[in-house]
Amino acid sequence: MSLVILGVVFWAFAIVSIILRAVAEDRVRKEIVAIIKMVPALTGLILAITLPASVFLYHYLLAGALVFCAFGDVAMEYNVLPGLGLFLVAQILFVVNFLQLTLAVGLTFLPAAVFVLSLCGLLVYVFFYRRYLSTAETPIEKSMLTAVTVYAFVISLTLSSAVLLAVTAVEVPLAWILPLGAALFVTSDSVIGISVFHHRMRGEGVIILATYYLAIFFIALSAIFYVP
Repeated sequence: MSLVILGVVFWAFAIVSIILRAVAEDRVRKEIVAIIKMVPALTGLILAITLPASVFLYHYLLAGALVFCAFGDVAMEYNVLPGLGLFLVAQILFVVNFLQLTLAVGLTFLPAAVFVLSLCGLLVYVFFYRRYLSTAETPIEKSMLTAVTVYAFVISLTLSSAVLLAVTAVEVPLAWILPLGAALFVTSDSVIGISVFHHRMRGEGVIILATYYLAIFFIALSAIFYVP
């Protein structure tokens, strides 16, 4: 199956999902919304393991993470906590994957320094993000705030490790596509946290899904360029 066909399927379902969230979500059964919502992640999975010229550990771990993203899409339609748990597993797989390929390529001092600096910057984000969520008019439960904080830390590791891999494999064409996808993931999940635990925003559903689908598309697309 070609990249064009997979791309068309991916974005056809992604756009339908965004439209449903924006204008017709309450008029469509949750089961249908959940199925439509998970198709892009599953399409990304197919992209990750069928389009690369050779399939390595990177592609299998990427596919595994996208499976958990797809199930997380379904779970989030019913309850945020199991959805958060499934996406946490996906983020852990992303981190492990990006780090193992970095080590396979060969870690040097400059990429390691960039990783530390980017992680430190993102830890500042996690600190202020937690403080912001704790100022909601309806106080968030401490256990839930802790869970959200842990997730924010792990997704910060995802972005930092994606930056690390891109800087390490600087000769890879379109190396920037991976950290860009990870950054969009951080954006999407940050908006979810704010809308669920702090306050609702105009157009939040469109922002969340648009940035999320761009994120998993770019991350899945990295399978074509990143090989040991």
